[in-house]
Amino acid sequence: MVRDAVGRLTVDPTGRCNGRGAYLCHDPACWGTALKRHALERALRVTTLHPADRAALVAYAQGLRLDDSPQPDQI
Repeated sequence: MVRDAVGRLTVDPTGRCNGRGAYLCHDPACWGTALKRHALERALRVTTLHPADRAALVAYAQGLRLDDSPQPDQI
């Protein structure tokens, strides 16, 4: 995910968007833990997540499955 110049967060699966970025694995539990412990706010240097951004991240995490992660032969 990436924080843009105005402080909004978006999921960037390509890792190519401009802005301050942070990486999370494809495990939905990691996303839940990061949101619960405010790790994203610290990593992306924002004071609080915008409610719409938090809702979008939660929705994205709920759509993740562990088998979506790239396998070693796909890298």
